[in-house]
Amino acid sequence: MKFKLSMFCLVTIFILSGFQSNENPDYIEYHKKITEAEILLSEEAFGDALIRYEQVFELYDFIFLRDYKVAS
Repeated sequence: MKFKLSMFCLVTIFILSGFQSNENPDYIEYHKKITEAEILLSEEAFGDALIRYEQVFELYDFIFLRDYKVAS
């Protein structure tokens, strides 16, 4: 009986963690978009870079301080 209960708890935890993984921020996509903005900066396309930064900042709930500093 204890084995069945512990297996049920274990399976439940795995299922719930799977649902939560969809809510995790996608840092890879975030950094890809920030890199695009930085490339635009290096090409001196300042207006386009600012637009790209604003899009990223609106899309994600988290923003790294370095990215705010570079965008400013």
